[in-house]
Amino acid sequence: MSHVTASFFFSVHVVLPFVLGLVIGFHLACLHVSGSTGITLGLHHNLKVRFSYVFAFKDLLSLVFVVTLFAFVLLFPLVLGSSDNNIPANVLASPLHILPE
Repeated sequence: MSHVTASFFFSVHVVLPFVLGLVIGFHLACLHVSGSTGITLGLHHNLKVRFSYVFAFKDLLSLVFVVTLFAFVLLFPLVLGSSDNNIPANVLASPLHILPE
């Protein structure tokens, strides 16, 4: 894999979540302003469902949960991990849990 390919994949994996977050935020803002229709309600304009404060509260609660989890993982990275991840690798010896037959 060349340096150009690696940097392309890295940039896509860094930029894409932010772009998707902006698209989702824009979509929620449009739903909040104009409302929504669905197949179950029909496509008539007078049957439009307004974006209620319940949905906004649920979205806010989900955002708070994700930000809290993200902060927890960044501030305390070793709490959720395994202690085996801190053992330096030895290329000359196989791990203890892998035994020859």
